[in-house]
Amino acid sequence: MKVIRKFTQKLNSTQRTLIGIIFPVIILIISIPIAEEINCCGAFELDETWWFWLIVVGVIGYVEFHLFADDKKV
Repeated sequence: MKVIRKFTQKLNSTQRTLIGIIFPVIILIISIPIAEEINCCGAFELDETWWFWLIVVGVIGYVEFHLFADDKKV
């Protein structure tokens, strides 16, 4: 992801840490109503929404990995 790589090259370590904390919180807040629409009862009934939460965790993990990766190796 060249977009993430270009963005992270401009950040210092404090800014990376703040982005690393704020990004997952924002994604979680956005994904709760989406999960409620999928299930129509509750966002955290994992027997019906497990696949959605797996996708959300995968996206967050992917972005966090590239956010904190060593720029020389990636």
